[in-house]
Amino acid sequence: MYSNYYYLTRAVLELNSVISGKLLTSVFTQEKDILTLMFREGDSELALQLCTSANDAYIDIRNNYKRSRRNFLLFFEDIYGSKCTAVKIAEFERIIQFEFSSKKSLYFVIRGPNSNVYFDASDTSLKEFKKVKNPLSIDNISVLSFSRSLVPPAPVNNLITDSGISEIKKYYPWISKEIYLEVMTRNESFDFNVLITVINEIVTRDIIVGHNILNKFLFLPASFHHQQMDKSYLFDSYFSALRYYKKNRIISGNVTEVKNRLLTVLKNELEITARRLNDLNLRLQSGNREEYYYNVGQILLNNINTLKKGMSLVLLVNISGETQNIDMDPLLSPSQNIDKYFKKSSSERINYKKSIELWEHYKNRFSKLQGLIEEISQINSLELLKNYNQYLKMSPETNKIDVDQSSKFRKFIIFNKWQVFVGKDNENNDLLTTRFAKQNDFWFHARSVPGSHVVLRIDNNKESVPKNVLEKAAALAAFYSKAKTSKLAPVTYTRAKYVYKKKGLAAGQVLVTKEDVLLVKPEIPSECVPFDQNISII
Repeated sequence: MYSNYYYLTRAVLELNSVISGKLLTSVFTQEKDILTLMFREGDSELALQLCTSANDAYIDIRNNYKRSRRNFLLFFEDIYGSKCTAVKIAEFERIIQFEFSSKKSLYFVIRGPNSNVYFDASDTSLKEFKKVKNPLSIDNISVLSFSRSLVPPAPVNNLITDSGISEIKKYYPWISKEIYLEVMTRNESFDFNVLITVINEIVTRDIIVGHNILNKFLFLPASFHHQQMDKSYLFDSYFSALRYYKKNRIISGNVTEVKNRLLTVLKNELEITARRLNDLNLRLQSGNREEYYYNVGQILLNNINTLKKGMSLVLLVNISGETQNIDMDPLLSPSQNIDKYFKKSSSERINYKKSIELWEHYKNRFSKLQGLIEEISQINSLELLKNYNQYLKMSPETNKIDVDQSSKFRKFIIFNKWQVFVGKDNENNDLLTTRFAKQNDFWFHARSVPGSHVVLRIDNNKESVPKNVLEKAAALAAFYSKAKTSKLAPVTYTRAKYVYKKKGLAAGQVLVTKEDVLLVKPEIPSECVPFDQNISII
């Protein structure tokens, strides 16, 4: 009900009194499907959030909202610095227009899977927040009529007043089931004058949020008669009611709704756990290569006098008297290559043991999830289901760090998109690598010299990272190291999941089990903008 056309009209009326005259300082996203507009007046700031989720599009306002220092993307920079002059809604369309002093507008469109936000960048085209199957064009917008006040519907002369809701919606497609039921409750047939009264109540009367006698969680005008409420709260503001509704509805509803939500979350978690078990199983099937790496190191050590820096592949006789091809890092000296294989042998022992432990952990987790799914499937009591509410907040286990801690690192943005974090000292390096970095982030460190750990944040695992982005991040790693004055420096890089901290290692020291090398100039590339400089609202 909160996204009904007339409730959106009410939202527009409230917004005009809240953001009109305020300065737009930035537009960004840091949550899936949510675009945030930051407004400022004097020293106070206000966030307007436009959620474009296919199943739950909505608009909200928030005070004291702070943007994350990481994982965000800026949009529609052309409109920054303009004041909002009016908020309007298209007549009988769920499209909200935000007009600005720059004579430009943003449009928030609620249309199921095609919900989106658009910016009229020119007279001929629209810029969009995200890709949708059926986007709007500038021509679609130009034919609409927008208003900042309530526009009542016109009467239909040939409407059959005892028609069902399907027939009524042919003439009034914006009528929801709740509106139809309320009109029919107040009159034996569908009466236009009653409809107008109900619409006015939606726009002007207090809102009630709570459970009806069937324990269904509702958002309705307090004046509606067709629902008998059991436990409810009264609000005089659309946005206050909306926030309460969204905060409490996840644990509300009938047995079927709550059960389905729980089962969906648990089945998703079961699928994630199954994938992890499969990956670990493949790792264990490949066996422990500790002895192999040790033997290769020993072969190289026995033949150190025949090795030279720059070799990438050598053919040597192993301990069994057979010839064996051995890969070498041409950027390393013979002794460094030997040391590399001995270290890999030691790391393999640790990592293989850890893989066995993780496999046991996820096997137990998988069994527990299966048991929970079976338990919940058999429950038909809402009270008993509420004992499982904590599982609604389940999410994949990741090493995360809060926003305050992330501010401890040096931060850069490459090409205004890719975020890079640089450690400041040994303890800070440990924090960055072992707690902050996600498993698919890229990790960098200058080869064979002390230096900062560097993490390139990867938010979309399906998106390939351009080589020049990797090179820019590697250049930062070389710059923040003892190789800073070199013309060129080798930099190790790998996914963060291949970097481990062994118990007993000194601060800043880690083990790397899989690596590649980039040869780069130590510098802060011009394309790498220090984070605080990038926020130019602004």
